[in-house]
Formats: sequence, C-alpha cells, structure tokens
Amino acid sequence: MESAAREAMQPIIRGFEHEQACKEALSSVALKLHGETTEECEEATAAAETALESLPVGASRREMERERDGVLAPIQARIDTRRQREQDQARRQDVLSEISWKLPWGLPEDEKQEALEAARKAIAKLPEGTARSELERVRDKAIQPFLDDHARREKKARLIEPGLREIYPYLLKLERGWEFDKSAWTLDDELKPTIREALEEELEGDESAEQVAGLVRRLVREELRL
Repeated sequence: MESAAREAMQPIIRGFEHEQACKEALSSVALKLHGETTEECEEATAAAETALESLPVGASRREMERERDGVLAPIQARIDTRRQREQDQARRQDVLSEISWKLPWGLPEDEKQEALEAARKAIAKLPEGTARSELERVRDKAIQPFLDDHARREKKARLIEPGLREIYPYLLKLERGWEFDKSAWTLDDELKPTIREALEEELEGDESAEQVAGLVRRLVREELRL
C-alpha cells in the first residue's frame, strides 16, 4: 500500500516540481530584459509563461531557460529598436535646440523660424542612427544661407549710413552749378529714403567707401534729373 501510495504521488510531485521550476524561470524575466517598460515586461512575462506551459512535465531547467530566452529574444530586439529610436530622436532634438545660440541676435524672428525649419527638414532626411557629428554638419549647412544673408545685410548697413551722409555735401557742390527750388537740407531729407532703398538693392556689401560714395552721387543726379 505504501509503495502504491508513493507511486500515485509521483505525478503530483513531478507536476509540483515542474510548476516551481517554471515559476523560477519566470522570476528572472525582468532580469533578462534591458530598458523595458512595465507594459513590455508584462508582455514578456505572459509570452514566456505561455511558452513554458507548452513544455511537458519533466522538462529540464535548461530546456525551460532555452524556451524562455527564445521567446524573450524578439521582445528584447523590439525594445532595443525602440530605445535606439528614442535616443536618435532625442539626439536630433538636442542638435536642433542648439540653433538658438548659433543664429545672430539681430536676425529677424521669421528668418530664425525659417532657419530652424530648414535644419529640421535637412536632418529629417538622414537615416536613423546618424552620428551626432553628421547631424551637426547637416544642420550648420542648412542654416548657413541665413547666416550669410544676415552678414551681407550687416555689411551693407555699415556702408549705407556713411553713404547717405554723402548726399548733403554733394548737394552743396551741385548748387554751385545748378539752381534748385529747394534748399540742400530739404533735398537731403527728401532724397535719403529713396537713395537708401536704392543702395539696399544695388549694394553687395563688399564695395569700398569710395565706390559707395560714387554710387550715391550717381543716384542723386538721377533723382534730380541732372
């Protein structure tokens, strides 16, 4: 009777030991994963549990671990892909955020936004996982035209103001040979807006002071029809 009882208990004992071994294998699921979220950990545990339930009673610990790890491998690969994507997005955002101190203070706000959008589009064309140095290179290339335009305007502005101061003395010189129905001061005030606009359109920014003065004199004569 004792022998029969022990024999009858064996399936129960083996089933209990199998269940305990499965629980032990499942307990290490979280340790096997890296960078997972709570939802991913729960998903992995459920998948591993289903896989282990398919094993026959008496399966070895090694078989259980192999089955568990086989189920976890694609989940871990998906986690790695997600993390790489998140890191890539964070890296791109960080590179774009640096634009604010790369653009000159005097750049108009609308051009700052255009520069940011140009850099964003250029970086978006790069494949996922692009190195930070390449992201920075592409960003800088995208915003360079805006920097060049601003620098050119600054250079032109530094030429225009001295150029406008050439109008009054040139009017005084013209008065020696021409008679105007307005004073030189009045003509100076009237001519400045028009000549300023013409200088902004015609100057490149690399002209010498003498070239600008000559251009101003020509524009004055054209406006006075001389």
